Amino acid sequence: LDRIRNYGLRLYATIVLKLQ
Repeated sequence: LDRIRNYGLRLYATIVLKLQ
Protein backbone atom coordinates (compact mmCIF):
# COMPACT_ATOMS: atom_id res chain seq x y z
CA LEU A 1 0.00 0.00 0.00
CA ASP A 2 2.81 2.39 0.87
CA ARG A 3 4.45 1.67 -2.47
CA ILE A 4 1.26 2.66 -4.32
CA ARG A 5 1.02 5.86 -2.28
CA ASN A 6 4.63 6.73 -3.06
CA TYR A 7 4.04 6.06 -6.76
CA GLY A 8 0.95 8.28 -6.70
CA LEU A 9 2.83 11.16 -5.11
CA ARG A 10 5.66 10.72 -7.62
CA LEU A 11 3.23 10.77 -10.54
CA TYR A 12 1.42 13.81 -9.11
CA ALA A 13 4.72 15.67 -8.70
CA THR A 14 5.68 14.89 -12.30
CA ILE A 15 2.35 16.24 -13.60
CA VAL A 16 2.62 19.41 -11.51
CA LEU A 17 6.14 20.08 -12.77
CA LYS A 18 5.01 19.62 -16.37
CA LEU A 19 2.07 22.00 -15.90
CA GLN A 20 4.23 24.75 -14.47
